[in-house]
Amino acid sequence: AIAMTSDLLHEAGLAERADLWVGDAAVESLEPHDVVVLDKVICCYPDADALIARSTAAAERIYAFAVPESRGFWGLVARSRWFFYGILEWIHGDRLPRYIHRRTDVEAKVMAAGFRPLHTGRRFVWFVGVYARN
Repeated sequence: AIAMTSDLLHEAGLAERADLWVGDAAVESLEPHDVVVLDKVICCYPDADALIARSTAAAERIYAFAVPESRGFWGLVARSRWFFYGILEWIHGDRLPRYIHRRTDVEAKVMAAGFRPLHTGRRFVWFVGVYARN
């Protein structure tokens, strides 16, 4: 993902305006940035609380995330999907961690960190939220 993003930034002439790095955002020191995006990241992390706390602290203006829906029909679809992916990965010996954290808890933590919703919606099983700092 980093290599693809780097290529896209270069093509768009924006490479000098972005910092890309790989690390554990729940434990590493994060510098402030205008925009922080966790696109399908929280669902791969066991300690969502720590990840959200550190990443929202680094977001000066905009915080966005995508997580699988955790309740209702789409929550059931997401959990079923994770179950079948787990079986396929077990068969192939390539297991990835997957978690379905309560979406309402994620939203509450983001808003408690000083953000208000700009846009929220769902695309298939994914809840997408974009928040602005108050």
